[in-house]
Amino acid sequence: MKKIIRIMCISVITLGILTGCWNNDDSADKKNSGGSGDIVNPNALTPIARWDVVPNQRITKGETLNVGVVAFSKAGIDRVTFTVSGQGYSGTNPVSATAMTHNAQTNVYEYWFPLNADSFSTNGVFTIQATAYGKDGGILTLPTYSFVVNATGTLAVPKAWVSTSGNNTTG
Repeated sequence: MKKIIRIMCISVITLGILTGCWNNDDSADKKNSGGSGDIVNPNALTPIARWDVVPNQRITKGETLNVGVVAFSKAGIDRVTFTVSGQGYSGTNPVSATAMTHNAQTNVYEYWFPLNADSFSTNGVFTIQATAYGKDGGILTLPTYSFVVNATGTLAVPKAWVSTSGNNTTG
């Protein structure tokens, strides 16, 4: 069987930080399987996607964090799904973002959804999984990110500051 090698170079300038060029062979198509090992679309390209949110942030009762992903594919992006796990999350799950729109918290056009701290019943660490789906069937699952929710408003608030003068002894 003839090995198919696709060379794909993409240069996307988003905030001047996302640029990539790589080789992709048949083995990458295994990521596009329907779960049984069958290849759904042997010509599907794996989308390019990256988180546009800082992990380990804390959201407190009454606050909303706009969680976003920047994603691109030669065929276009069909959707990005976000799955929230932990701390009694009661919001829509998974959430699908089907178009890049302006995220006012990051000032970036991206796939995003608002995550409200009031959608959790307990305090603690929770995770979010994001998956980008290309219009050609390509799929990319991003690493899981962790966050902290103060759903009841009872967690102690850590204090930190930076001073241009002083030290740890005298302040």
